[in-house]
Amino acid sequence: MKLEDFSIGTEFMTSTGQTWRCTDVGSRTILAIEIDPDRDPSWYVGPPYIVEEQPFDEKAIRDCHQNVDDAIRESYETHKKSHHPGFSTEVMDVFSRHYGQPRRLDYPNRRLLRLNKVTMDGAVIMAYSVEKEGEQWIMLTYNIFTREFSKMRESDFVRLRTAAESDLVAAKQKGSIIL
Repeated sequence: MKLEDFSIGTEFMTSTGQTWRCTDVGSRTILAIEIDPDRDPSWYVGPPYIVEEQPFDEKAIRDCHQNVDDAIRESYETHKKSHHPGFSTEVMDVFSRHYGQPRRLDYPNRRLLRLNKVTMDGAVIMAYSVEKEGEQWIMLTYNIFTREFSKMRESDFVRLRTAAESDLVAAKQKGSIIL
């Protein structure tokens, strides 16, 4: 979905299947409450709301859908247009082993784990988990084109530019993809 698709009261779903109701629309974000069908509707009367409002930024908004059919259609169209090479089963196994780890859940800057970043040499990397070394967080990273795992200090990772689709195109054209 796009920001302009939302107004107060718009119901939508996320990629994990939850239903949400928009409670506020800003210039680049929305607020929404999660609707649990097993709860009494009185929980969702507001403002103020009894349940907590959650912010959705530009990235989260793109992952919202009006219904299941739209979610499937958009996923297919996005996949056709994207230059992202995707992930092998082996790589997904590594990601899933780290997903529920306590250190990842305790990490205070989890939003960083949602971003692809561009290194100084044009490589596109993502952080899939973290480790703590003393007082410093270390990002566990994956180069999506060379398919190499590495580590990087959080302070270095955060300074990298966030990747755009054009960075995926450039990395792919550079011939750095391993098939």
